[in-house]
Amino acid sequence: MTALVIVVWVLASIFGAVIGDRKGYPVWGFFMGLVLSWLGVVVLLMWHPSHAVMVRREQERLRVQREARSREVS
Repeated sequence: MTALVIVVWVLASIFGAVIGDRKGYPVWGFFMGLVLSWLGVVVLLMWHPSHAVMVRREQERLRVQREARSREVS
């Protein structure tokens, strides 16, 4: 039983780090998963992405639009 609790706790930390990384907060994500377990993962899912992540996504969106327009013209 104790091993199961530890595995679930470690998985919550890993998921927290992955979700936090996608939102721009990898260290916060790891610690939220570590300290709050799955509640921390749920909190991370509700957080807004960082400004840097939003800028990077917007740049990618604009790049894709430019490529699509250049294909239309060709």
